[in-house]
Amino acid sequence: MRMKRLRFSRFSWLFYLIPLVLIATVLLLSAFFIRLSIEKYLVSQISEHAEHISVNYMNRLANSVEASDIINSLIDQKLLVAGRALAGEHTASHDEDLAELAKKYEIDVIYIYNGYGEVRQSIDGDFIGWKAPIGHPVHDFMLSKDPFMVENIRQDTESKRYYKYAYAKADDGCFIQLGMAADRVHAITEKFTMDYYIDALEIEGEAQNVFFVDPDGVLAVASKDSYQALALTSEEISAVRSQIPLNRRLSYGGNEYYRSLVPVIVSDRYSGSLIIDSDMAEHNSIIRIVYIAIFSIALVIFVVLSAFAVSVVTRNRRLIRYAYYDALTGLPNLHYLQEFPHILASIKAGKGAILMLDIVNFRKLNMLVGRDIGDAVLKQLANRLRSLLPDKDSLFRLSDDRFIICRRSYRDDAELHELCESLEKVSNVSYSSISKVKPELNSESDEVIAVNIGVLKITDDYSDIATAIKDLEILIDYMKSQSSLSYGFFNQDMRSSLKESEQIKKVLKDVFTTGNNSDDSEFNLVFQPQFNLLTGKTDRYEVLSRLNIRDVGYIPPPRFIELAEKNQLIIDLGRYVLTKSCEFLVELEENGFPGQVIAVNVSAIELFQDSFAASMLRTIRRFGLKPEQIEIEITETNLISNYSMIFDELKRLNSHGIKIAIDDFGTGYSSLSRLGTLPVTCIKIDKFFIDGLTINSLSELMVEAIINIAHKINISVVAEGVETLAQRDALLKLGCDYIQGYFYSMPVAGHEIIRRLQDKQEEDA
Repeated sequence: MRMKRLRFSRFSWLFYLIPLVLIATVLLLSAFFIRLSIEKYLVSQISEHAEHISVNYMNRLANSVEASDIINSLIDQKLLVAGRALAGEHTASHDEDLAELAKKYEIDVIYIYNGYGEVRQSIDGDFIGWKAPIGHPVHDFMLSKDPFMVENIRQDTESKRYYKYAYAKADDGCFIQLGMAADRVHAITEKFTMDYYIDALEIEGEAQNVFFVDPDGVLAVASKDSYQALALTSEEISAVRSQIPLNRRLSYGGNEYYRSLVPVIVSDRYSGSLIIDSDMAEHNSIIRIVYIAIFSIALVIFVVLSAFAVSVVTRNRRLIRYAYYDALTGLPNLHYLQEFPHILASIKAGKGAILMLDIVNFRKLNMLVGRDIGDAVLKQLANRLRSLLPDKDSLFRLSDDRFIICRRSYRDDAELHELCESLEKVSNVSYSSISKVKPELNSESDEVIAVNIGVLKITDDYSDIATAIKDLEILIDYMKSQSSLSYGFFNQDMRSSLKESEQIKKVLKDVFTTGNNSDDSEFNLVFQPQFNLLTGKTDRYEVLSRLNIRDVGYIPPPRFIELAEKNQLIIDLGRYVLTKSCEFLVELEENGFPGQVIAVNVSAIELFQDSFAASMLRTIRRFGLKPEQIEIEITETNLISNYSMIFDELKRLNSHGIKIAIDDFGTGYSSLSRLGTLPVTCIKIDKFFIDGLTINSLSELMVEAIINIAHKINISVVAEGVETLAQRDALLKLGCDYIQGYFYSMPVAGHEIIRRLQDKQEEDA
């Protein structure tokens, strides 16, 4: 299977469909629970409203009972007052007078009885001569000793009408019967009855159907036209008898209602339960509107998210292409390699190898001919590499100028060598050849891209592709320092060398930042004397850097100086050495040895800095020294290679009195032709010539010629690497000014120089 297809399959529609289904489910559940919450709220409002009605009803009912008692008491009092008044006036009363009294006291009937219980007089003359039989209420009052009495409403035995009667006895043995029609009594008390309040609840819009049942669940009162709606269930009857509230939904008459059953307590006595049926039509309408609104919003959200998912899928497919494939060549890139560990696993399983192809001069050529032509070259190179490699999934573009080749297996090293040579051949792409393919990209450059190829044999130690690529980059970096190699194989020493380089770099950074050594390292300066053959004294010293790291050991100066140049630390190194050298000169003067000279090695990189001369002069002046006490040494190779760029800076330094010395003189080329034009005050003959001085006549002639020429143009000469007495004597004979080497002194610490000078001073004294 092609890796491209494998990658895209992970971003199928299913990857987005599942979240969409989940979102839709969440939206539907949210709509359901929102609807449920709103419905619960509305039902609670109905329930609270029913409770409010019941409380109001109980208050009204309690008031009505009290009011009804008061009204009945007032009626009784009214009848008694009227009875007393008639009892005192009955002897002078006529029928007309009785009618006036009845009207005055709002009484409907008046009967006056004699002592034998016979009707003697009435308002309209009815029942004259009627005598109350034994057991009749009239007969009972007549025989009683009570002067007054009031009855409850009862049916009259003769007229069959309902009255509320009152009785009063006169002093002469007669008695009076007064009656108020039941209709009149009801008209006064009807506003305080249970029926009235039940109907009032419905009329006032408090509820649709209202019932009141007694403690046994028997209907006592119902609102108008509501009798047929009551059909209590066993659960409701149980709630009534248990005096507990109950709420439920029910339907009758084609409508849905919410029934609230509330116990009614009046004067601390359970009177029954009030049943209120509230129409759910408006409630259901609100719920329906809310549900439709929520569903519509959820649908809109789902549609928007679906559209967004479609756009994301489309965009992700493009992003996947951009992220995992090189836009220029169409090759898989580093992210692809990292995303699929099975690639490395298959290489490990087959005992394979990974190669890195690095275009050494690609950036330089791009600057010369432009990126358009450079991109065309890369495309052509990628196509050539594709045609060479049988496995189409083995070629990757790592960066602008690097490719990765995965070889899943190989027979032996010879096969890898053949592969490297084949890669070199197909990589032989010239910039001018592009114009043949694309005439619009015309390049007159005959430059051909040069490549370095690193080979890494994959073992079980490699757990991820990043480690393998890191080792390949170490290998490529090493090969760039070895210009003779076009391809090479990685070994563990290269990784150790890199680790060592990082340690050295860290130590240098720490020293230059803090000015102090750490517990694990020591960076210090030593001074090698330059002996004056003419005076027999020492007044010049070359400062040399020394570095020791606990886990690494002694680091040769060329090693850490090269690393300092590569890591932009050489400027800091130069400043540090100059500052410490100035401190040593001050220490020499404080110990009574003024006018000493220190030679400081300077790289071409430092001289390229526009501010180098000014910075050096500031440092010298800060310590109160003379510029003549500092000599800078630059190698002959650096001087000649960068002559035009550093000449002005050297001249500026020399004009201020700073001495200029050419180090390793004689190893470069064409230096003699420019010696007279350079602002040089000293040359140091390379050790190569000094070693052959006493055994090779040609070396002696060369040294003699250098000394003579230098003296004729007023330049002093220092011989480096003098190790024997014979070399010293030969140089003395040839007229050399100074010697430097182990014959006279190896490099020593500053305090040792001071001690020697003090000893010499004591000897001379």
